Amino acid sequence: MKSKCSSAPGSCSDNTPKWVDIQTCIITCSAFTFMNTKTALGILAVLTLLVGCATRSRGPAYGHEQEFRRQVGACAPVKDWGYKIQDARFSADYHKALVVFAMPDATNVTEVVLEDDGFRRYKGFVTDWDRMKRAKATITTRSGSPAWEKSSIAAIMSGKASICVTFPNIRAPAYRHEQQFRRQLTNSVPVKDWGYKIQEIRFSGDFHKALVLCLEPGAAEAREFTLEDDGFRRFSCLVTPYDAENNLQFKSAERVTVILPDK
Repeated sequence: MKSKCSSAPGSCSDNTPKWVDIQTCIITCSAFTFMNTKTALGILAVLTLLVGCATRSRGPAYGHEQEFRRQVGACAPVKDWGYKIQDARFSADYHKALVVFAMPDATNVTEVVLEDDGFRRYKGFVTDWDRMKRAKATITTRSGSPAWEKSSIAAIMSGKASICVTFPNIRAPAYRHEQQFRRQLTNSVPVKDWGYKIQEIRFSGDFHKALVLCLEPGAAEAREFTLEDDGFRRFSCLVTPYDAENNLQFKSAERVTVILPDK
């Protein structure tokens, strides 16, 4: 019994010459294969897009929300100002966090957005305008005098507080250069001449930035500066020292450069 491809016009049929049947079948099958290939490629592209979206890196607080809340609960607004955490929520990619504080003796709330700085830290500032006003009201020195300026700055600072939530470092391939970083930074001006002591080195997720945390003799808080890769396996930035009153001395800024060996 002889089989047929199709009885429709223009398809393989027993009523046409053999060579026409073969040619028509080849054309028909080729078109069908091409359409199937396009469909398969389209599905593959969609799956690739979906997988790419699903595997996009999330911020360090993902899965560690309780630790995030714990560290926010230890910040100055909560410990010293009497604020209470009313709510904390994260963006879809966990690179931003919205913290809502309930203020003491007030019906309104204060919101602050903490952002992932690329070094597994969320940073932001809280400003309490009422605290500033109360502090300014206590200034008794003459307006415009050096003492007044100093008191005004102190009043402003009394109403501002920084929040930094830090998650543990992750050892990544870039850390094979950490000793190289430390060795070269030890010979830099901030360490040799200013007395900075390297506390920690953190690399960004793409390894093109290096955050250096330092302790300065007599300083109340750690200093930090960020070295950036210039594309030639060199990390550099300007580092500005502080005076005894914690004011930046821009004229004394020094460039720090770390050069990595070729691959």
